[in-house]
Amino acid sequence: MTRLIDHIAALGVIIFVILYIYAASFYPGGSVVDPSSVGYDWFHNYWCDLMYKQSLDGAKNLARPIAITAWVILCLSILYILIKIIGQLFPSGNIKNSLLVLATLAMFFGLLAATDNHDLFVMLSFPFGAITVLALAWQAQASNSKLLSVGAWFVVISLTASFIMYFTSIGLYWIGFIQKIALALSFLWIVRFYYYVLNNQQ
Repeated sequence: MTRLIDHIAALGVIIFVILYIYAASFYPGGSVVDPSSVGYDWFHNYWCDLMYKQSLDGAKNLARPIAITAWVILCLSILYILIKIIGQLFPSGNIKNSLLVLATLAMFFGLLAATDNHDLFVMLSFPFGAITVLALAWQAQASNSKLLSVGAWFVVISLTASFIMYFTSIGLYWIGFIQKIALALSFLWIVRFYYYVLNNQQ
């Protein structure tokens, strides 16, 4: 049975989405594809564009304070969710402890992605997060939910594709769109897995 406090993390993910949409309305303009575009382009702009001090059209980025607030809420919420899932799937032992460290490092470096060294901290966060997600994806195969077991691999593939495309500029035109699909799939899957674990805990 879930406790009231257990819903706070999921609520944090929803708050992130709301603040993300709100922050986008303050973004002056510019994207990697078209630096002269006006406003936030939901197809071409990246999430991280909202956290830069200066928008890609050269103007002061008014979306930044809201976007960073949303990012902090998201990282803390996801970390709580990961800790709960890992604690339930791996009750004790080195695997549990290792995954807790990996998840914490992934979210710690993820938080720092809101700084001027965004790309560096994304690169540091990704391997820790990838190993954690792969471990959970593997465990999801033992669930009685096709949504969780199949969805896990869609999350792994979409996040990996988004990461590779961002750092290689392969498919530059599509990166903003692919990133949003990856984030949406990740949020839906991790929250669904979270409640699956909570509802099946002893």
